[in-house]
Amino acid sequence: MTREGMSTGEATRMSFSIIAELANYFGGRQFYLPRGEVLERNLRDAEIFRLVGRVKVLELSERFNLTQAQIYNIIKKQRALRRHANVGKANV
Repeated sequence: MTREGMSTGEATRMSFSIIAELANYFGGRQFYLPRGEVLERNLRDAEIFRLVGRVKVLELSERFNLTQAQIYNIIKKQRALRRHANVGKANV
C-alpha cells in the first residue's frame, strides 16, 4: 500500500483492518487465497462483473484487452460463482 502512495501508518491501519475482517469472516476455517497471475485474473474478472450493466461489453473488451466472447464467458462464470455462494448462504 505504501507503493501506492499511502503513508506507513495508514497502510498499517488498513492492513490490520483487512486482516480483522478476514478473521471475522472466515472464523478459523481454512481457505484458499490465490496469488500471482491467478489472483490478478480473479480480481480482473470480479471488476469486469462489477462493471456489467454500467459499461458496454465492447468497452470492457477494449479496456481489459479481451475479446467480447471472453467478456461474456467471464460474466457467465461470475454469475455462476455468485449463484453458488448465495445458495450456500440460504442453507445456513
